[in-house]
Amino acid sequence: MIERSINWNRTTIFIELDGGNDGLNTIVPYSDPLYFGLRPNLAINAANVLKLNRELGFNPGLKPLLPLWNSGDLAAVLGLGYPNPNYSHFRGVDIWNTASNSNQILRQGWLTEL
Repeated sequence: MIERSINWNRTTIFIELDGGNDGLNTIVPYSDPLYFGLRPNLAINAANVLKLNRELGFNPGLKPLLPLWNSGDLAAVLGLGYPNPNYSHFRGVDIWNTASNSNQILRQGWLTEL
């Protein structure tokens, strides 16, 4: 149970979707014909997308998050990267979670302790 006295204006929650998460089917570029042309078997039908604006929408499975989006209490950050990527998913997660340089190995960071 969440107490109502908590000041949620100072709370940031990060949701890391790892494993087989497909970013283009999480925040769907439903108005881009390339999305459908290049993903004939994976694309989510535009009629099923939960529209966020004229270009992007949530995967229908994210419907419980829509009220938070509509109230301005949820944001999505797209297209993130870091300098000198080595293209390893596992190393990339370490870099994001520790805020290290790509040539630096840290055991703890701003989001996690490895």
